[in-house]
Amino acid sequence: PAIIPRSFDEIKQKIKLLEPFIFRQDSEEPPIRTVQIDIGDGKFTGNVTWNNPYELSGFSLPVKAEVHLMVADSLGEAKRWVRSGVTKIITHIETTPDPAAVSKLCHDAGIEYGLALKSETSSEKIIPWINNIDSVLFLSESFPGLGGQKFIPATLDKIKAANPDIPVIMLS
Repeated sequence: PAIIPRSFDEIKQKIKLLEPFIFRQDSEEPPIRTVQIDIGDGKFTGNVTWNNPYELSGFSLPVKAEVHLMVADSLGEAKRWVRSGVTKIITHIETTPDPAAVSKLCHDAGIEYGLALKSETSSEKIIPWINNIDSVLFLSESFPGLGGQKFIPATLDKIKAANPDIPVIMLS
């Protein structure tokens, strides 16, 4: 699940809602192991969200957390987040002139690094950086940072184009 928070209290409230899916009473693996926190700066996304890595670093989360930085200054924001306790930082190829620098920053801090692509960005943009990243996030909506949008089915074709070996399954 992804949280697009307006405040740190909202993050805590939404994590609380996930607890039945995190703490299983049976022997099964928990269905939720990671939560994504979407950070918007009002420049890249048009949506301003909560953005205080210091608050997160002092909070004990019951799951892993990753941040999706939908911001104009990817490297600057990544520097702020590397000591927050997140296990992955994701920046946008559209706002990251040097993904290798952000990757090094993250990997030196012992966390994963991912690149995200807006729905209209070609998956070919990530090819030069594929050996520096741990994951790719394909946005499947029209406007980053706004929840409740319709899924763009062509996203599945972009995923296949990036790696034909990945099985893509559409759930309805």
